[in-house]
Amino acid sequence: MSALVLVAAAYLGTGAAAIWGRTSGRRWLFWLTKPLPLVLLIVVAALDPRSHPWLLVALGCSALGDVLLMLPQRVFIAGLASFLAGLSAYIVHFSFAVGFRPHSLLYAVVPVTIAVAVVTRLWPHLGRLRGPVLVYVGVLIGLSWRMLSRIDEPSIGAASALFGAAGGVLFLVADSLLALRRFAARPIPYPLELGTYYLAQGCLVIAALTP
Repeated sequence: MSALVLVAAAYLGTGAAAIWGRTSGRRWLFWLTKPLPLVLLIVVAALDPRSHPWLLVALGCSALGDVLLMLPQRVFIAGLASFLAGLSAYIVHFSFAVGFRPHSLLYAVVPVTIAVAVVTRLWPHLGRLRGPVLVYVGVLIGLSWRMLSRIDEPSIGAASALFGAAGGVLFLVADSLLALRRFAARPIPYPLELGTYYLAQGCLVIAALTP
């Protein structure tokens, strides 16, 4: 069995364990396993010679955010700030090989449409968090747009572009689901929410490490 298959199995296995621990009421398993998929991605990225420090910053901030969001509500802003830093690091990392072209703004239509629809539903429930959430949403839109705009970049391979686009959109979807559950009390299935997030992170790392 190749190392790649083993890593993928470990990533999916720890993610599935975190989801099962949360949905089955086994909080100890949830606390133990939720950050592990990101820790695994950090190890993979650190060992890969193609990796860049900005990728490690993005993953490290995301792992910290995972831990903070498991803690009481009073540290939610800290978790939001950690993910904000992670998203910003991803944008910087994926912007090195992609210049700006006016037509690339068209790729912002999808993330902006999704974000506006979600924020409209959340707005009555946000209270004093409206400002921080708007900033976060703006950066999240930036990541999704940046990843989608890589699709027609000649210097980027097809696999990297497709995985990156999927990761950017999935990250937006995952955070939208989390926000709808947390702020608007929508009955979002937790496997869908956390599963989408893990898929997003996995796709972004594959995009970063694939020529």
